Amino acid sequence: MKHSNLSEERNYFSSMKSKKELGQIIEKANKESTYEKKAEVFLKLINE
Repeated sequence: MKHSNLSEERNYFSSMKSKKELGQIIEKANKESTYEKKAEVFLKLINE
């Protein structure tokens, strides 16, 4: 995968969630239609 946009925003996250919790977060985020929206939902949920 090649990234051509050098000004693309980067996000760092760390989590103490169980595998079950992470799976649920991924499942919810994956319902979104774009990669950007999936990332937004994932980051929001991972920080709750």
